[in-house]
Amino acid sequence: YGAAAPGLRDGAEYRSHYDAIRQAGRTGLEHALTAAEEAGVPASVEVLDESPAQALLEAAERHGARVIVVGTWGESPMRGALLGSTPHKLLHMSPIPVLCVPTEDG
Repeated sequence: YGAAAPGLRDGAEYRSHYDAIRQAGRTGLEHALTAAEEAGVPASVEVLDESPAQALLEAAERHGARVIVVGTWGESPMRGALLGSTPHKLLHMSPIPVLCVPTEDG
């Protein structure tokens, strides 16, 4: 049926879903980039295949960031309780300061 077996990521169905989710992410990021540019804030976009915390840490190092700014809302409370939220992970893993900002919705 094209679906990947558990633990494998080479099935056609998996790849189709993965590509659709990746494109949706790019579209959302393009809107955010446009809003930043309209507000006069220089910005760039990267789509990475890592956990959010790991991707942010690697991007911060690559770009020589002096601080990581992250929203405090986005993951489900259950996921955050079981696996740890992205801000929580960053606060414990980052060698540079992390600024946690509450979002309008959270």
